[in-house]
Amino acid sequence: MSDWPTRQLIRLVVGIQVVGKSMPSDDIAEKPEKGHKKYSLAMKVEIIREWEASGLSKYAIAKKHGMQTSQLTQWVLMKNKLTECAAKNPDNFTTHGGRVVTKPQVEDQLLQFYHDRRREGILVRPKMLIEHALLLDPTFHGGSSKSLSYWVYRFLERHNLAKSCKTSHKRARAKPAPRVQPGEALTAPLFTSDEGHAASDNATVPSVRPSKKSKLSHLVHHRTLTDPPSPQAVSPKDAFDGLLHCKAACREARAMKASLGDQYFSALEMLADVRTARMFIILPEEDRLEWLRWRLDQGSNRGV
Repeated sequence: MSDWPTRQLIRLVVGIQVVGKSMPSDDIAEKPEKGHKKYSLAMKVEIIREWEASGLSKYAIAKKHGMQTSQLTQWVLMKNKLTECAAKNPDNFTTHGGRVVTKPQVEDQLLQFYHDRRREGILVRPKMLIEHALLLDPTFHGGSSKSLSYWVYRFLERHNLAKSCKTSHKRARAKPAPRVQPGEALTAPLFTSDEGHAASDNATVPSVRPSKKSKLSHLVHHRTLTDPPSPQAVSPKDAFDGLLHCKAACREARAMKASLGDQYFSALEMLADVRTARMFIILPEEDRLEWLRWRLDQGSNRGV
């Protein structure tokens, strides 16, 4: 009897075993990486310096970092620009600077306004920056509140002011209000009549910290009884806006000091009035000096 079928069966089994050993298992097989890997500007500069210091070929360094040789070649040609941009924004992925600032002169004045307020210990909120920007240029970003709301946060991030502004607000909110010890009398009287004084002398303050609403009620009640009634009450916001107008007008007048001559300080005194300062700011820049001289001449004629 021929053993040919047995030999064929043995060959088939051996072949299956050899093929099975040569094929990788599902657990060992490596899955190819998907997607395009992004490199920050700092990483690009670091890879360029690694290639320069190693003495290896671009192919070897590119293969080590899983990129094409042509990509490393392009980075080497852009080394100076990559290094400059990485020093400013190391986490960026591109050297593109983003949108161009439309009115850099307004932003420069606004940045100076921010630093001046911070030196004076005043918290600068985004709304204050928007109001001052419109004060400097009413056509800034079309005067649209929606556009300015988007712009102001980009402005803070662009000049690294967002963190300091946010931190300042947190510190101000976290600062504890002064506590009034039990048994202490109020420093400001709640009443102005004799009967009220007698009642306040015997009163003591509880240990519970008063709320903001109660503080405001006490302040309004106290000022209503002690201050004479004003025919034209000015809100704090209007008073602050008027102060901004006056300061901006006086700052503009300082640039005209040489042209005004002896009338410079008279002009400053006149611009301390809110209505005059607002009118001065609204006028075009080329007409402000002539209008100021005209107002000064009117004032001197009235004095005569």
